[in-house]
Amino acid sequence: MARPGRCATAVKQCRPCIAKAEKELLVFRSGDRDVLVSYLLDGQRTCSLEQAEGVVGALLELP
Repeated sequence: MARPGRCATAVKQCRPCIAKAEKELLVFRSGDRDVLVSYLLDGQRTCSLEQAEGVVGALLELP
């Protein structure tokens, strides 16, 4: 039988992954450009609004 403290620790470790997956699903399901820009700004890959909008523009130009 699992100890309660051990389960609580596992849940705390999973929360960031779950939150990230929820954001990704929101971006995918909404299809909204602004939601995608916001998602990119939350991450560490873009540093400015102009950079995030450039990434979105490049993605939308892909075949």
